Amino acid sequence: MKKYILDDNGYYLGTTDHEDVTHTKIEETLPELTDIQTAKWDGSQWVVEEDPAKVKYKANEWKRNRRFEYPSVEELVVALYDEEDKAAIIEKRNAVKAKYPKPE
Repeated sequence: MKKYILDDNGYYLGTTDHEDVTHTKIEETLPELTDIQTAKWDGSQWVVEEDPAKVKYKANEWKRNRRFEYPSVEELVVALYDEEDKAAIIEKRNAVKAKYPKPE
């Protein structure tokens, strides 16, 4: 039997095999969760619900991905004075936007 670690509100945090860790003994298997779901033990069964923080984090994933691939500040400064660099910057930025499109 898995030993489930729950927070004070009954939300699933993880599992343990360690005897000294406070845990809840639950006979029912934890359901499969997507990356935006969380599970809560209500005393008799698992209740699966969407976690608002995870939903918001997932919704902004495209922004985080773009941030790391956009041209650097140094590249942008050089592009201010060089037309060839400016065209390359625009092309690079458009490629990143195509790779990580903004959700509708």
